[in-house]
Amino acid sequence: MGAVISILVAYLSSSLLLIILTNHGSFRYIIFVCVSVLAGFTMGYMISMIIGYEQQLLIMLSSLVTAILVILASKNMTIKEVRFMIKAILQKK
Repeated sequence: MGAVISILVAYLSSSLLLIILTNHGSFRYIIFVCVSVLAGFTMGYMISMIIGYEQQLLIMLSSLVTAILVILASKNMTIKEVRFMIKAILQKK
């Protein structure tokens, strides 16, 4: 819970600075990022209420998938960009 709140606060604070610097040009993207984090948190919370906190891996995966789906649905990121990021992460290991 604390990690989600800290991530949301970090997004909001950096987003406010970005909005000020770009004259509201990035407002749509910032809103969808915040909505995706909130959707991931909500899904994780609902799953944990249904199955309990013992299945932490399932809760984490459902939160992550939900957040990614919201970002993809908002067209802020494409599947091609996701593949590129995953390849870049896997190559560093």
